[in-house]
Amino acid sequence: MQARIQEFIRQFGLLDQEHTPCGRSLPTSQAHALQILGHIGTATQRELAARLNLDESTVSRLVDQLVRLGWVDRAIDEHNRRQSRLALTAEGRAVLDDIRAASMAKFRRIRERIPPDQWDQVLDALDVLIAAIGKDANLDANPADVLTHAP
Repeated sequence: MQARIQEFIRQFGLLDQEHTPCGRSLPTSQAHALQILGHIGTATQRELAARLNLDESTVSRLVDQLVRLGWVDRAIDEHNRRQSRLALTAEGRAVLDDIRAASMAKFRRIRERIPPDQWDQVLDALDVLIAAIGKDANLDANPADVLTHAP
């Protein structure tokens, strides 16, 4: 299983830190942050960190980059002045629209290569894998233990 997941990561393009898997010139973490903000509208850094499954200090640096690029606006929360609310700017929405179009095209090409009678199996397998990763509290604890105890 480990070798297949590693090959998936390589084939999908997740190792390229300067481009998204759909070929856009920005890190995947920035693209995902834009997608989340585009979906939910506004968020605090803490909410964004939780949705990205990243620690808050990493998301703080990520948000600083997005603000410098002019893609995200950071404003004081009117209900809690100790917090900031993050939202896409018009330029950020334009970047997101481009990412979404490129992503849809990439996934359309991938889907066309999967036999129709296997499509549900692929989705079911991804659901099982995502659930297993989310439930494994020891996944990041000691990679050597995880590798030696994996089936």
